Amino acid sequence: MKDMEARLMKNATDMREQLTKNATDMKEQLTKNATDMKEQLTKNATDMEIRLSKDIKNIEITYGKIITGAVIIGAIGSFIGAVSLAVSIGA
Repeated sequence: MKDMEARLMKNATDMREQLTKNATDMKEQLTKNATDMKEQLTKNATDMEIRLSKDIKNIEITYGKIITGAVIIGAIGSFIGAVSLAVSIGA
């Protein structure tokens, strides 16, 4: 009877130690996963910020080209109008 009681106590102790070890291992793994996820999210956010910055610069360059083109077209139109007026007056 004492032998069975001793085995049960040993089994209970072993089980408790194993559960404690499992809980510790799980906590370490969850902490590592959380750290890895945080690093990945930070990297993704940085990459996205860089891409958005490039896109904004490209939009600004394109917008600048459109404005420059419109000014040139306006200047050409004004020149043609002035020449037409001069020709009309001279004719």
